Amino acid sequence: MSGLRFLTIKERVAAHLREQIGQGRWSLSMPGRHELARELEVSNQTAENAMLLLEKEGLLEPQGRGKRRRITLPKGKRPDYKKLSQREKKKKQSGKKSAEKA
Repeated sequence: MSGLRFLTIKERVAAHLREQIGQGRWSLSMPGRHELARELEVSNQTAENAMLLLEKEGLLEPQGRGKRRRITLPKGKRPDYKKLSQREKKKKQSGKKSAEKA
């Protein structure tokens, strides 16, 4: 049982943010901690601590007090925004077709 390790809330939030960044939800900068905290239903401090973890990983870069953090993905890890937008178009088209059938 010594190998079992539970993630803290800030680690879980950081994992969620990492996944969302990887999927291309945010491309240049992150929303502020207040907005993230409200969306994820966590405290402002938890949102801040999660983003600090991502800074330590090199995924986010601080831009100074009161400014949004910049997302810094390595070139090979950046999402293909063209493919993502094509997927969104397909989803919308399939949604329209199913609505027309109903």
